[in-house]
Amino acid sequence: NIEGRSLPNLENPVELIQNWHDEPAPACFGFVSSSWLPRVRYAGTYDDQWRKQRSPLLPQDFELRFNNAAMPDLCAIPFLEGGERVGLLNLSKDIIPEFNLPNLKVKVFFKIGYEIHAQLAELQTLIFDPDENRFCMVWGSACGFGKQLSQMRYVGIKAEGALAEIGINNESIQ
Repeated sequence: NIEGRSLPNLENPVELIQNWHDEPAPACFGFVSSSWLPRVRYAGTYDDQWRKQRSPLLPQDFELRFNNAAMPDLCAIPFLEGGERVGLLNLSKDIIPEFNLPNLKVKVFFKIGYEIHAQLAELQTLIFDPDENRFCMVWGSACGFGKQLSQMRYVGIKAEGALAEIGINNESIQ
């Protein structure tokens, strides 16, 4: 009898519960805490050797997958680029039409000492809020300069693409 028993609200469609003894991996759309599996296994080794030789930098065995806060099946590898078709099914009481993500290119400029380094940022995170009919796109970029934080002079950002469609202009993000 299942009455009064806790059952999952979400199931991975390729790992559906078939009987009482099944123990599928958790499935969810929420964020996975950095201290939980599977994320914590990618954090790297913070031991005495790290403290003496690398601190405050990340350990040599740190994996970028640690930064993925979504369940592994929801991580896009490689990163999305913008312009992809999106469909959200059965995530809201309302029908949400399919749409294309805005095709934005975000360029980041790092001035380290007297040198300027420019690179395209990566679309690293999408957060959907179907009940509010909105979503958030987050780009990220990194530039290594070792332990010389004092050499960082500025970081600039410039977005190009379908800005007019979503009401952003470069003055508001520079």
